[in-house]
Amino acid sequence: MGSQQDGSMDFKYILQDFSWYYIGLRMTYNELVEQEDMPSRLRSAIFRYMEGEADFDNSLARHLVEADKKSRSAMIYQQLKAEVTLLPAPEKGREKQQILTAEDWFGNDALRESTDPSELSELRFKKRNLMFLRI
Repeated sequence: MGSQQDGSMDFKYILQDFSWYYIGLRMTYNELVEQEDMPSRLRSAIFRYMEGEADFDNSLARHLVEADKKSRSAMIYQQLKAEVTLLPAPEKGREKQQILTAEDWFGNDALRESTDPSELSELRFKKRNLMFLRI
C-alpha cells in the first residue's frame, strides 16, 4: 500500500483469508469493482442491485450510513450476513471498536444517523455466504 502520509489508502483494500472477505470502507464502489481480486459474484450483485441506488463515486462507508434499511443494498448486505466495524468514538461513548451485523446496523436508524462515515472502517463477510447469495 505504500507509505502515504495523508492516510488516503487507509481502509481501501480487499483482503481474504481461508473463509472471510474483508473490504475497507473508504473505497468507492467504482474502486471496488475495478479491483482484480474483487469476487465476481459480489461485483454482479453490486451492478444488479445497487446500481442506480448507490452513488458509485461515494465511499462504501458513506453509502452504509445513508442507505435506507429497506433498500436492495441493505438486503444484499443482510443476505451476506456482513459485519460492519465501527471505530472507537469516545465522544459518543464508544471506547472500543464495535462490530455489528448488517441486520443490527440497518435496524438501528439512530446509530446510522449519528455515525459519520469516517467512523466506519471495514465490512467483512464469510465466503460461504457469498456463495449462497441470490443474484
